[in-house]
Parts: sequence; C-alpha cells; structure tokens
Amino acid sequence: MKLSKTVGPSYNVNAADTLEIKRALNRLGFYPIPPYGLTDLPDGAMFDGIEAVQRRLGLPPTGVMRPNGPEHRAIAASLDRQEAAGGAGGPGTVHVQAYSQSRAGHAVQVSAHERGALRSLRKQA
Repeated sequence: MKLSKTVGPSYNVNAADTLEIKRALNRLGFYPIPPYGLTDLPDGAMFDGIEAVQRRLGLPPTGVMRPNGPEHRAIAASLDRQEAAGGAGGPGTVHVQAYSQSRAGHAVQVSAHERGALRSLRKQA
C-alpha cells in the first residue's frame, strides 16, 4: 500500500491516497463501501476505519495516518499476508458481486467488493 503524505480529518488528503486507503481498509474489513460506491473523496467512514485499526494496534484513535507510521506498516503487512495466502483476503474472504436492486421504485447499482478476515491485523507497534 502506497501513501504519499499524512492523512487525517484536518489534512488536505489527495485523491490517490484516499482510494488506496479505502481499498486497503475495505479488504481488511474496516471500511464498508457506501451505497454511492467507492469515491476518491475522504469521508467519515474512512477515518473511522483508520481509528479502528489504531484501536486494534493499541494506539490512540486519532484517524491520522503517516507514511510508514505504525498504522500504515500494519495495513501493508496485513495486505501482503493476504496476497501470500492466495489472493484478496485468503481464508475468510467474502466476495459480493455487483448487482442492481429496486429501492422505492428506482434501480440502484450495488458495487462489487471483498471483505477479508479481521484477524489478519496483529499488533505491530
């Protein structure tokens, strides 16, 4: 996982970092893709996911992630372990295919996504 600069609720976050973080958090089960899909705009759920990772690591839940900081290293290591285990998530991965459904008489597209097992993220301070 690449991260070009510090990310946080009060930081100017670039679009590439936002997508990279959202995809990584989603694969680890810390970011549910919203009904409107995956965007390159930071949102509260992304920062909630960063805070959840921080809590899992025993760090203060600030929602701030620095390049090569403990959160970044832990997420990257977890993703590397998933890849080594045979793909996006290894054992415990759930894949949901994209589909359309009707809500209040309107067709709504639901995005495809994968969710990996949460146990792959271990304390790495």
